[in-house]
Amino acid sequence: FFFGFAKWILEQAVADGIEVLYFLARDGDIVKKCYDQLVVNFPSAPRSVYLRASRRGVNVAALRTEADVLALLEVNFTPTPIRDLFKNRFGLDLIPPEVLNEIGYASDADRADFKADEEKLRQLVKNLAPQILQNALEEREALLEYYREQGLYGSGKRAVVDIGHVGTLQSSISQLVGDKSLGGYYFVTFDKIEERLSPLGLSAKGYLGDAIRESDKSHPYCKYLLMFEALFLNDEGSFVRMQRTQGELVPVMLPLDGEAGRINFIRQVHQGIIEFAKDAGEVLEHDLQGHALAGDLAISGYLSVLQRPTRVDATLFENVGFENVYSGRDSRFVIHKIENDPDTTVAMSI
Repeated sequence: FFFGFAKWILEQAVADGIEVLYFLARDGDIVKKCYDQLVVNFPSAPRSVYLRASRRGVNVAALRTEADVLALLEVNFTPTPIRDLFKNRFGLDLIPPEVLNEIGYASDADRADFKADEEKLRQLVKNLAPQILQNALEEREALLEYYREQGLYGSGKRAVVDIGHVGTLQSSISQLVGDKSLGGYYFVTFDKIEERLSPLGLSAKGYLGDAIRESDKSHPYCKYLLMFEALFLNDEGSFVRMQRTQGELVPVMLPLDGEAGRINFIRQVHQGIIEFAKDAGEVLEHDLQGHALAGDLAISGYLSVLQRPTRVDATLFENVGFENVYSGRDSRFVIHKIENDPDTTVAMSI
């Protein structure tokens, strides 16, 4: 299905007159590598660039006012220690104890609840807004310098490529760099993408699904969303921010604690994907231009594994997990350790 997705991106981008495609970290990495294999026989294909981006990295850099900070607080999160919430959501590493005590918290280890603590957290954010905004300014200057180096301020039509879903990074990057025509190509888009992009005059397209309801569990992508995401993530940690170190811009990444199983799994999967894209490109060569693979057919093999996994299928996903610190969630594993007992019943846990 990565071959089909990359080929679809190529067709759409050429038809839309796109000159540069920005494949967003981390999900866009493997898609770019497939795309690069396919464009060998297409000298006029849009140039591809791997771009560091994440909800945390872009959203913190985009904070300019207290209202912006309060709006970011309205994005749901799982109950989590206050220090983790403010570090991962607002880029603030240290909260003075007296500020916490004034609001009614004993320490930054107290757990913040999205609903129950709404008013207390709003007041805490207001009190810390000057520090949050000062850090945001520093992060924004570094990130925009990096984006300038990557050509996001140049002339010509550009578009981002990602797994999905509602155009958050597309809209944020567009506003940060002032590109009012930045396009978006996604594996899947959800119906809320229209309300996010339309006010900005932006547009997007989806390969497997376009503007589908996230709650529609009859759609295979919605039903097995995390299992699809498992194949896109590369072997890096999530991008946090750009930082100037000894005169050079260096990306700061989340550590990969507890992800050894996922890293081992995905390196092998991605190597196979790249080899397949290379083989397919060489076999089809100039016939590639007339070859198209619909999304539902592209995922049919993987979908059959998810719907009716054998024991061998299931063992592939042992110790493969996901982190989502931005939303305050601990790592979740696809499947628990499978015992050697041949009578043990195997069940995917996600």
